[in-house]
Amino acid sequence: MPAGLSVPVESHLVELDTAGELLRTRADLVVHLRGYAAPWGTAAGQLALSEGRVRFCGEYLRENLGITDERITLEWYGAERLPESSDGSDWRRRCVEIIIEAAASTESMASTESMDSTE
Repeated sequence: MPAGLSVPVESHLVELDTAGELLRTRADLVVHLRGYAAPWGTAAGQLALSEGRVRFCGEYLRENLGITDERITLEWYGAERLPESSDGSDWRRRCVEIIIEAAASTESMASTESMDSTE
């Protein structure tokens, strides 16, 4: 992740830890990480920020919790769309959604990037 793009808030690492623990105990599950940004700045900056956030989360799950690359997909949208969990307010756009589901349903996922395809 480029320096200065994303600083994790330690209070939110508990969500990643919780997701990671679930994934460690259930080999049949995969995680989709979707990054978003608020609508300020340039479109390129928003996209870079959301990418940095989602890559940090994927690396955290891999390096700290042992989740394999094959079980992690990354998507980032900048400010071009709202998170599913958003109420429309700008502050709710600055997030990474953590979506955990059964591995079999990933076959229908489109436009995602596996962690191992970036290395």
